[in-house]
Amino acid sequence: MKYLILFITLFVSTFAFSQSENTSTVTVSVNNLSSNEGCLLMGIYTEMIFMKSAPKYTAKGDIKNGSATITFEGVPPGTYAISGFHDLNGNNKMDFEPGGKPGEPYGISNNKVNPNGPPVWEDSKFEVSREPLKMEIIFLN
Repeated sequence: MKYLILFITLFVSTFAFSQSENTSTVTVSVNNLSSNEGCLLMGIYTEMIFMKSAPKYTAKGDIKNGSATITFEGVPPGTYAISGFHDLNGNNKMDFEPGGKPGEPYGISNNKVNPNGPPVWEDSKFEVSREPLKMEIIFLN
């Protein structure tokens, strides 16, 4: 019985360790925020859910001196896109103007904003490997 417990423990710990080796971190910096009010909200999307539903991974960051950095941990290798916004009023949602234009500063991975509507997957996508990834997103005000 003692050996069975030892075997199960080793198996579970090996599985958990191998899972952590198969993921990465994605660190996103935003350095052009107009104020320290509110917070930064960001999400990582797969193609299937991009601009259609809630992000696969979410994070919230504090703003200091017009900058914020968010790190997503445990992201498996794959193709993703990131979008985020400066939640000025702290209501945890993107506010829009009456005509549908974003009412709060926002940004997208690769910094390719679609001037005619919402972000486009092909312009926003990037690859995550097992190596840590760092990127800067420039927000539009």
